[in-house]
Amino acid sequence: MLTIFKGFGEKWSEFKDMTPIEKAIILIPYVLSILLCVRICELYRLCHGNIFKFCMHINYIWTKGPHIKPIDLLIGGAIGYGVAWCLRWQRLRHTKKTRDGVEHGAARWGNAKDIAPFIDEDPNFNIILSATERLTMNPKMKVFKYNRNKHVLITGGSGSGKTYSFVKPNLMQAHSSYVVTDPKGTLLPETGHFFEKMGYRIKVLDTVNLNESMCYNPFVYIK
Repeated sequence: MLTIFKGFGEKWSEFKDMTPIEKAIILIPYVLSILLCVRICELYRLCHGNIFKFCMHINYIWTKGPHIKPIDLLIGGAIGYGVAWCLRWQRLRHTKKTRDGVEHGAARWGNAKDIAPFIDEDPNFNIILSATERLTMNPKMKVFKYNRNKHVLITGGSGSGKTYSFVKPNLMQAHSSYVVTDPKGTLLPETGHFFEKMGYRIKVLDTVNLNESMCYNPFVYIK
């Protein structure tokens, strides 16, 4: 029963979002079915339930003016609505969802219009992904479906430009606190003065040259 009410709510929500023309197209079968069933009930009442007389005067429905009573509206309206609903449900039940022209898939390369909702208005408050693509650092977007996590994985062989083309540009966005592992030992001398000018507090853990390290001792925290 709950499933039925849920389905009705979803259909009603879809109906409210339709244009007036779409609503009229959907309602026309219901209106015609109700009118026909109301006239049939009217004729059946006038024939006092005599099926023979009903069949003999069946042309009364479309040749004579209506003499409808509330009982005709009540019974005929319910039957007409039920018939139209059953026919529509039966049609939708056997309707396949197809997308003409994209039978082999709809995948395509993204463009500027696709990425635009994910880019922050402040150019410095983004993760730089490419020359034209950005991802905002905003943790909560106004439109929920645009929320994305900020995890980025860059793969490439030695010398392919991972540090030069991705790590350094994103460090120089200076929109967050950073924890950087620097196995080559080049990032600190190349970007350290920049962070110092930007007001960052720089802490260095150097396991090779302990004289230049902040001397963090992880063994102190081991019980």
